[in-house]
Order: sequence, then C-alpha cells, then structure tokens
Amino acid sequence: MKNSSHDQLSKRFAILSLLQVAAIFACILLSIQYFGQSRQKAENGVAVILANHRDTPGWTSSISRGLQAACDQLDYNLYVEDGVDKSRLGPVAEKLIHRGVKHIILANPDYQSNLEHLAKKYPQINFYTNSVGETVSHAITKYSVRYYEVRYMAGVLAGLHTKTGVVGYIAPFPAPETRRDLNAFAMGVQSVRPEARILVRWTEYWINPSREQEAVYILKHAGADVMTYFLATNNAAMAAQAQNLDYIDFHANDSHLA
Repeated sequence: MKNSSHDQLSKRFAILSLLQVAAIFACILLSIQYFGQSRQKAENGVAVILANHRDTPGWTSSISRGLQAACDQLDYNLYVEDGVDKSRLGPVAEKLIHRGVKHIILANPDYQSNLEHLAKKYPQINFYTNSVGETVSHAITKYSVRYYEVRYMAGVLAGLHTKTGVVGYIAPFPAPETRRDLNAFAMGVQSVRPEARILVRWTEYWINPSREQEAVYILKHAGADVMTYFLATNNAAMAAQAQNLDYIDFHANDSHLA
C-alpha cells in the first residue's frame, strides 16, 4: 500500500510538473507572439513629437488631425507624444525607438538643435523635422510647405484693407522660415500699397501669450489697423480680436477646441 501510494503521488507530481512546464511554455509563446505583433505594429507606424498638447489650437492641432487622417487612409498606426520640450526630446525619441517605431516626425522648429546626436546614435531611424534652415544631418529629412505663397496673398489683402497704411506683423525671431514669410508678406502689401509700412514685432518665442499680447498692443498703438502673425498658436489672433484690431489669421479655425 505504501509503495502504491508513493507511486500515485509520484505520478501526480510528474503530471503537475508537466502541466506547469506546459503552462510556462504557453505563456512564453503568447508573450513572444504578443510583443512580436506589438513591435511589428509599431514598425508599421509613424510617431510625431509635439511641443504642445495635440489639441492646442494652432498648427499643433492641424498637424495632429492631418497626420491622423493620412495614417487612417494609408492604414498606418500613429503614435503621438505631446507636451515635449527640448530637454525631453532625447528620452521620448528613444522610448519610441525601443518600441520599434522607425519613422519619427519632429513637429517643432525648436527641436532642430537637438537632432544631430539622435541622428548619429540611431542611423536606422528616419527622422523628419519641420525646418527650412541648415542641414544638421543627412539622416534627417527636412520638410515644410510653401507658406510664402499664401503670405504674399495675405499681404495683398492687408494692403488693400489698411486705411492707415500701417500693417503689423508678429513673429518669434529672425530665422530662415520667418524671414522668408515676412518678406513675401511685405512684397504682397507693397504690390498694392507701395507707401505702406510694415511694423514687425519679434516675441523671441514660438509660444509666449504675454509677449504676443504685448506685441498686439504695441502694433495697434503704433497705428497698425490690420496685422498677421507667424507663431505656433492662435494667441495673437485672440489678442487682436480682444483689442478690436483686424487681423489675418494663420491657422485653421480651431475656436471650438479652445
């Protein structure tokens, strides 16, 4: 009886051990399959890194919606990292890279100076930066749109609309893209109003509501009766509206998001 009981316990122990091994092996297979699919899904995706929240009125929300629509149409997955300042760009990009993402869009001109070490460290990753400035690395694709064409037309409208002959323009700082658009705007104004003056206020930031409000106030009291801007959000437009100053907007109408 004792041997029989011992044999039964041994058999039960062996069966339980086999079941445990089978369970562990099944878990390993499922984990490999899950993480493999997750990584493959990430590799078939596109990531965008934004300085502001994805729904911030201005170009941030426009970029987010446009990329999402494009990815939906092409059956790509879109990964959004928003609210990322320059100091966090590296860690956030590395997180996406370790996740398996191969295409990373950096939708902020301020990221430009932080790209070189990333491009050198991860040459297998395709980086895209919103810039018309200097080439940081041949591993980075720069992209932009022909804002200057629309800026010229906006200048024509401003020149036809102004009664004082003074037109205001707000921009962050002199850079290739900001100078390009400002010159196009000025040419548009002067094409219909050669004697008009274009007053420029530099805020030194892509986003700084207090500086933008101050710039609008200064332009209005300097005689400008119509203005436009080149900034990351529509704060300047809202400030102009609050001060009853006519303005030509730069972004899509995102008032429902504010």
